Amino acid sequence: MTTKIQRDALVRETTQKLRESLEVNRVVLYYFYDEWHGQVTFESLSDDKFSILGSTGSDECLALHKCGMISLNFQRFLNGFKR
Repeated sequence: MTTKIQRDALVRETTQKLRESLEVNRVVLYYFYDEWHGQVTFESLSDDKFSILGSTGSDECLALHKCGMISLNFQRFLNGFKR
């Protein structure tokens, strides 16, 4: 139980710092069930009005227009760790 509470606190603190660093209203963790389908499982918000927690489904715009860019940027991110 303590480990789960510590992990939840770490996720909450990390996403809050990320949101503040990026100067955005929302940072979400999205669990993918399969390609471009999933659910928002956690969020850090500047205001509750931005909440989309529990939202599910696919984002057709994301799937059609952003997949390649996201995949490319993720690959660049991973390559940075291989140095």
